[in-house]
Amino acid sequence: MYMDFTDWNYLINGTQRQQSVFQVLEVLKLRQLFVEYQPILVGTIPIQIDIPSSDIDILLCPKDLVEMDASFKKLFSSFENFSTRSFEVQSKPSLTCSFDFMGEKIEIFAQDCPTTLQYGYLHMIIEHHILQREGESFRLKVVALKRDGIKTEAAFCQLLLLDGDPFESLLNYGRDLGFCP
Repeated sequence: MYMDFTDWNYLINGTQRQQSVFQVLEVLKLRQLFVEYQPILVGTIPIQIDIPSSDIDILLCPKDLVEMDASFKKLFSSFENFSTRSFEVQSKPSLTCSFDFMGEKIEIFAQDCPTTLQYGYLHMIIEHHILQREGESFRLKVVALKRDGIKTEAAFCQLLLLDGDPFESLLNYGRDLGFCP
């Protein structure tokens, strides 16, 4: 089943957690604040493999990370557990902003790369296709592994018997099956 994850409105009729996340995102006005940066909600919540400790993950595509860092500080520095961090992902400068709001941990990942080509989005799309193919029992196994402390990509790789770095292995698996570019 095709799912347009670029439009957050699917959350309105989703699980209780998805509806709650939609409310948090609406109160923060994240879509409106960052519309020019192609915001996408990614991670475990959109594909219903979240656990209570799962955070809200948002991807952005800004051209200027220094400017984005200043925007994050202006908008969110008064929030609990606020922090920003600069680092590289796939040899590309990247920035995260984390904070707590309405009982949720929020992490915004920014990189000068279209959000639909960032690893967070690609992994979610691959995982979504796998969940559609493998069914509910597989989804429940992923959630159980996550509850045991195993990261999402590692849980998928364990269940699919994929070796190597979980992030790369899952991406290669998805590409081999035509799930992503």
